[in-house]
Amino acid sequence: MYFRQYQFFYMQTDSSTRSCKNCGHSYSGLYCSSCGQKYINKRITLKDSIHSVVDVIFNWERGMWYTIRMLITKPSRVIQDYLNGITRPYIHPFRFLFLWVTIQVFFVVSSGMLDYSQSEIAQGMNEGMGVDQSQQNEFGILIQQKLKQYITLFLVMSIPLLAFTTKLFFRKKKYNFAEHLVLNSYAYGQSLVLSFLILPLYFINHGWSFWIQIANFFISIAYMAYLYKSVFEGNAIIVFLKTIIVMVLWILGVVLVMALAMVAFMFFMAISNPETLRQIKESSETALLIL
Repeated sequence: MYFRQYQFFYMQTDSSTRSCKNCGHSYSGLYCSSCGQKYINKRITLKDSIHSVVDVIFNWERGMWYTIRMLITKPSRVIQDYLNGITRPYIHPFRFLFLWVTIQVFFVVSSGMLDYSQSEIAQGMNEGMGVDQSQQNEFGILIQQKLKQYITLFLVMSIPLLAFTTKLFFRKKKYNFAEHLVLNSYAYGQSLVLSFLILPLYFINHGWSFWIQIANFFISIAYMAYLYKSVFEGNAIIVFLKTIIVMVLWILGVVLVMALAMVAFMFFMAISNPETLRQIKESSETALLIL
C-alpha cells in the first residue's frame, strides 16, 4: 500500500535532489538508508491517515493479524523466522505481549470481573476465618486498588520468570535466555488472544467468573504446550507435562513476587503513615485471635 502510494512521487524526483528530512542523508529508495525515515513529498491528508490505520490494523500479510494467524497455524515458523532475523512480517514480540496483556486487563477491570473475583475470594476467606466482611479495613482496600493499578506491570514483568522455567525444562534446542523471552512473549500473548473466545461469557452470568478463569488457565496450558511441541519437538505427552510444570512454577513465582511487593508496600506505608501501621497491627491481632 505504501509503495503504491508514494511510487509516483518517488519516480518524479531526481535521486540527487532527495535528502532525508530527518537526518539529511541521501535517499537510495523509499526509505533513508541511515535512519529509516520514509520518503514523503506531499502533505498529510485525512485520507492518507485513514489508509495508514487500516493498513496497520487489517494487513493480513504483515503485522498483528498475520502474527496471530501464523501463531495458530505455524507457530514454529514464527519463532524460527524471528530468531533467524526475519522480523519484518511480524509484530515485535514484546509489543505483542504488552498490547494483549493491556487489552485483557482493561477488559477484566472495566467489565468488573476483577472486582467480582476479588470480592468472591475475600468473602470465601472471611467466611472460612469467621471474619465479617464489614471488618475489612482501609488498608486492605488500598492493597486491592494497588493490585488493580499495577497488574499489567506484574504480568509483563513475570515473563522473564516464564522464560527461565522454559529454558530449564526445554534445553534440547539450546536457546539462550533472550530467545526464550521472545518465544514466551509470543506464546503468552497468543494465549491471551485465544482467551477472548470465552471472556464474553462473563456478561451472560457473573457467577461463571471463577470457571472462566479456570478455562483461561487450561487454554493457556493447551496453547503453550502446542507451541512448545511445535518449537522444541519431542514426545507430545512429555511436552504437555513439562508445560504444566512450567505454568505452575510460573504462577507460584508470580504470586511470590506479588506477595513480596505487597509486603514492601506495607512497610513503606507503615513507615510513612503511622495510622496504617496501627491498622496492620489490628488486622494481624484479629487474625491471630481467630486462628
